[in-house]
Amino acid sequence: MYEFFTASGNLVFSTAFTLLILIAVLEVLSTIFGAAISGLLDNIFPDFDLHLDPHGDIDIHAAEMTGLTKLFVWLEFGKVPMLITFTFFLLVFSLAGFGLQMIASSVPLIGNYIPWFIASPSIFVLVMPVVKIGNRALAKVWPKDETSAVSRQTFIGRTATIIIGTATHKKAAEGKLIGPKGRVHYVMIVADNESETFEAGDNVLLVGRRGAAFSVIESVIPNSSENT
Repeated sequence: MYEFFTASGNLVFSTAFTLLILIAVLEVLSTIFGAAISGLLDNIFPDFDLHLDPHGDIDIHAAEMTGLTKLFVWLEFGKVPMLITFTFFLLVFSLAGFGLQMIASSVPLIGNYIPWFIASPSIFVLVMPVVKIGNRALAKVWPKDETSAVSRQTFIGRTATIIIGTATHKKAAEGKLIGPKGRVHYVMIVADNESETFEAGDNVLLVGRRGAAFSVIESVIPNSSENT
């Protein structure tokens, strides 16, 4: 078993599984010594406030989203805490990888482990639909945070920085802002005025909501942790 776990073809999967175990141990310790450890782990991961309006009322067409936004929306990030999504990914990724290598080593035509640089990307792509399904399924049973909508509302009045794409009145770009408790949030951004265009690196001020996106105007205030 040790040889299987440490085989070169399994190192990426073994690392993922070890990280999963480490997170589980820290979660157990957090129940004994308090919630500080769990909170610290959860704060490592940014929040992706990219999910659609509950009634599907969105003014930004999917065709106008950039690739990163489409991926986040497709994976249904934000429906459960990012820590849960990450641990679920680690579990599926490592087990699927181990399964692939066990099958490969037992097939006469192969008879050995698949190199990690071939096996790992292949498994990564294959488990993405599973992560999507997992996020959707977990969202149905995960306790709803009654303050989540209010939390996103508090983003209005904060500054953000465009990181990917160009934001116009009709086309969304990805932006990053520092929210409550110093946490990083990634949000969809559109220009509030039809005549304005914002490029990557521009600082903007969130002034309202438009469907799943935040409408913004130009801001001269830097996007920093001081703006919390």
